[in-house]
Amino acid sequence: MPHKGIWVNADTSQEIRTVEGNYSPPKGDLLLKTICVGVNPADYKHPEVFGAVETIEGFDVVGWVQQVGPDTFGFAPGDKVVTFTRGIGPPEWGGSQEYCLALAKTCWKLDADKLSEDQAATIPLTACTAGDGLYNRLKPPLPLPWSSGPGCDWPILLWGASAQVGIQAIQFAKASGCSPIVVTASPKQHEYLKSLGADHAFDYRDKDVIEMIKAVIPPEKHLKHAFDCVGTDIELLESTVEAGGSLVLALPPVRPSPNHHAEMAIAGTIHDLESFRAPEFKFHEDVEPKDSDGAITLQKLMTWTFEQVGKAYKPPKVRRLSGKGMYDAFECFALMRENKISAEKVVWRMSETPDL
Repeated sequence: MPHKGIWVNADTSQEIRTVEGNYSPPKGDLLLKTICVGVNPADYKHPEVFGAVETIEGFDVVGWVQQVGPDTFGFAPGDKVVTFTRGIGPPEWGGSQEYCLALAKTCWKLDADKLSEDQAATIPLTACTAGDGLYNRLKPPLPLPWSSGPGCDWPILLWGASAQVGIQAIQFAKASGCSPIVVTASPKQHEYLKSLGADHAFDYRDKDVIEMIKAVIPPEKHLKHAFDCVGTDIELLESTVEAGGSLVLALPPVRPSPNHHAEMAIAGTIHDLESFRAPEFKFHEDVEPKDSDGAITLQKLMTWTFEQVGKAYKPPKVRRLSGKGMYDAFECFALMRENKISAEKVVWRMSETPDL
């Protein structure tokens, strides 16, 4: 049915408009009625940097199941779920609209005793980015949190850890046994990051930060793993991590690393699709690589994450803005461009949108 959504125009501008919206879920999909949406930088960066236009963005969604696709099991109309939508692609995949389609295998029933709707909408995309980096891209990868044994006991550096990807990565690294977990962030976030599991926190602006990081690595250990959670200069990680180590970045590496393995973390690995075409990401033949094993790892990780709420996992902090539904997304974009969102995630609620 026709409904409202945040449409990305050909010139990358975005506006709230009525979309045709005659969505019918195919096999493996669910039709959702949106309750709330978590805002990510990707919502405006994908159009502006990677050419995702004439569509609808939005990845972190909580909604009611309206219809279940044929031969799709585990869900029924009326279920409340949290999902990581495919986002980049046809409009029906975007979450920033009243109704959207979501893959059933990337939907999880919401346990209201553990998580509020707003809290749930802070989690999927950045948890998948962090998880893909730590468990699919690092070489060797960290052991999975539910693996038997004491954990890896490896040092790890998380650069820009007050970003949402970093908040997730700290907790996953802790659950995998990393020690010490060293992070960089603004000093005002250091205590919060330590409460999530970081052992040492340094100001990324300190001129001696690289030497300070190296100084806290025990002499019997080797810093061979690092995750840039914000997309800084790869040279900073290369200068800190031992030669032969592994670097993961939240954005595409600007160049090959001569002495380190370097890869970008891809949240969309979880969807197990080859539908994301983006030459700027430098994928082979411009298409996101299909990684079925990695997809299964992330699907299991998300199930573990939701099960561990209140135990080994703390959801990110929620920030509400003006309470104007979809219009809050535009307010959040402006704040993100000015670097005024830190260690929290903005969530907007569909029912608060005027004139729906």
